Amino acid sequence: QGQHRKKRLSPSAARRRAKRGASFEEGQELGAALAAELRRCRKDGRRPDDAAIALLEDLVSTTSGARGWFVALLTDPDLGPLFEPPVDDALLLPIAERPEPNLRLVVM
Repeated sequence: QGQHRKKRLSPSAARRRAKRGASFEEGQELGAALAAELRRCRKDGRRPDDAAIALLEDLVSTTSGARGWFVALLTDPDLGPLFEPPVDDALLLPIAERPEPNLRLVVM
């Protein structure tokens, strides 16, 4: 009778929601793991799965997450192949779709 119940999130939706609020340090950790997965995908000649793309979208949607992502990318020399042409759209589109905060961070 008039009770409001919280909608139960799927496990993947709950993980994505948790990632959205990632601190800078958590963003670095998540970014490093995600970048390693993207590198494996590139090496194997396959596209990243939907979960990896969703995680990247969530990560670059906040300043802290985006900062952590770029620090992880730019400080690990093993991730250089991600930037060799052709650069996968799965890496570029989530950043391009969210100019704030990414534009400031890319040009720093």
